[in-house]
Amino acid sequence: MTGGRLVALLLLVAASLGLGQQPHPEPGLPGLQYSYDCGMRGMQLVVLPRPGRTIRFKVVDEFGNRFEVNNCSICFHWVSAEPQAPAVFSADYKGCHVLEKEGHSHLTVFIEAMLPDGHVEVAQEAVLICPKPGHTWAVGSHQVPPTTPSPTTPHALPFHLSSAHTFPIPLYLEHSLMLPTPAGPSLGPGPTPAVLAQVERWEVDKPDAVGSHLPQEWCQVASGHIPCIVQSSSKEACEQAGCCYDSAREVPCYYGNTATVQCFRNGYFILVVAQEMALAHRITLANVHLAYAPTRCPPAQKTSAFVIFHVPLTHCGTTVQVLGSQLFYENQLVSDIDVREGPQGSITRDSSFRLLVRCIFNASDFLPIQASIFSPPLPAPVTQAGPLRLELRIARDETFSSFYEEEDYPLVRLLREPVHVEVRLLQRTDPSLVLELHQCWATPSANPVQQPQWPLLSDGCPFKGDSYRTRVLALDRAELPFRSHYQRFTVATFTFLDSGAQRALRGLVYFFCSASACHPSGPETCSSTCSSRTAKRRRSSGYHDGTPRALDIVSSPGPVGFQDSHRQEPTLESTGSGRNSNPKPLLWVVLLLLAIALVLGIGVFVGLSQAWAHKLREGHRLTDQAQ
Repeated sequence: MTGGRLVALLLLVAASLGLGQQPHPEPGLPGLQYSYDCGMRGMQLVVLPRPGRTIRFKVVDEFGNRFEVNNCSICFHWVSAEPQAPAVFSADYKGCHVLEKEGHSHLTVFIEAMLPDGHVEVAQEAVLICPKPGHTWAVGSHQVPPTTPSPTTPHALPFHLSSAHTFPIPLYLEHSLMLPTPAGPSLGPGPTPAVLAQVERWEVDKPDAVGSHLPQEWCQVASGHIPCIVQSSSKEACEQAGCCYDSAREVPCYYGNTATVQCFRNGYFILVVAQEMALAHRITLANVHLAYAPTRCPPAQKTSAFVIFHVPLTHCGTTVQVLGSQLFYENQLVSDIDVREGPQGSITRDSSFRLLVRCIFNASDFLPIQASIFSPPLPAPVTQAGPLRLELRIARDETFSSFYEEEDYPLVRLLREPVHVEVRLLQRTDPSLVLELHQCWATPSANPVQQPQWPLLSDGCPFKGDSYRTRVLALDRAELPFRSHYQRFTVATFTFLDSGAQRALRGLVYFFCSASACHPSGPETCSSTCSSRTAKRRRSSGYHDGTPRALDIVSSPGPVGFQDSHRQEPTLESTGSGRNSNPKPLLWVVLLLLAIALVLGIGVFVGLSQAWAHKLREGHRLTDQAQ
């Protein structure tokens, strides 16, 4: 009688769980039972261990090799296990070691039941085939199939929020938010059929954030304010959402100069990254993207000051884990390194960047996100002397926003027209390094030691023997990531002269600089002060006494050709001299004087000739009269 009641009770429980018509388990290994289900995007294996045992999963590849399973967003594998609860292994159909055979997805999983001392008590191999050939339980003991677990069990069966709603928990990505879910237990007569549980209707665009107030300096957004999505327009709600509030602005609640994440109940999160944050971490804002979906999930909006991502919780590489009664959705934002290719190497000025985005939901509510930025280690300081990679280039204008390429040379400039020169340090990311210019000079050939030479900078200061001094430019900190790695100056164009003939030397002019890198140590600094001594030299004179070391010299990519506005060869013009550098007026004066002298000479000759002829005629007349 007692046995009959027990059998009837077991049948009633099975019927109430919607598991009627399922076959009884077949005997196998003691204490190990499992089942698996096929979803729209993946498969799920549930194992019920004996008390005091833990379950370890291993996947088997096509060659029979076994690999232990851990949470891996790349392989689309997720494991959830807690003491005294079923162990759950979920795998996407696109996951690692999932084989396609005749329209079915096959995955072989090796299940091990571990004793507390770490030894394997029971091991069994399970083959998961989706779609299933038939809806049967595969068990390894004579026990009944597992019943519906308690609400706190971390698996993919329904998690009861209230008596009116059920919430299906997806353990793998890109699952639909509607899953076939058995109804709750019923003690009424007959089995209760399975129903399709509808997700609780959440309020759209209503975040519940418990954020911290941003510092005032993070709220100094210059332009392009992006409205922050908040539940109400109050200052408290705005600041709790991690945004900035200013009642005097047209948009009172806006995102600040940082990274802001908001998790929404309708299944997505918003990530806003500011340009100021990108500059602070030495990255390019245009290069940031989601780590696991760089092309499928681009930013929803881009401005000059912000990048905004609108990411569904079940797409774009977002991973999900179930721990107790909480759901952990995670994604990562990374930045590609902007690589600049040069003729003899490549450089980058970007730093490593990784932003972890996490949304934690507890039943129908959610908790604050946690964001972490992993900064790269600081570069090692300079400890010894060595060769430097330097570059000297000429800018197109005074803004230094673009530079001439190698194919643009030789350049042509009028006399006294400015030439904008920049020398920079390459392949160095140490912000404490300081580029120092020692000597800069010009020569009429590509040989840096050929004479004549004309100094542009002497000991890093403008050469004072020039009436048009070289102008050293100050650098803007916000414009350059490593301001101390650059030096800029402007030169007024000139041409070399032959010291003997005082005539212009036809040809091109090349620029050179000798430089070094300084690393401050202790109280010493790398700043230099220009001396007040004067050094008067003419452009036709030679340059410095000593020759710089070859490793310190950098030259322009090509020469510069100079000409005056009249396209005439200039002559030497000393300061205070009355000579005219233009020969045309003097030539006209000489020609005019010659013409006048010629006319006068001809007039005098004609006058003398006529007077001599008159005298001859008078002499002949007197002779005739005497006879």
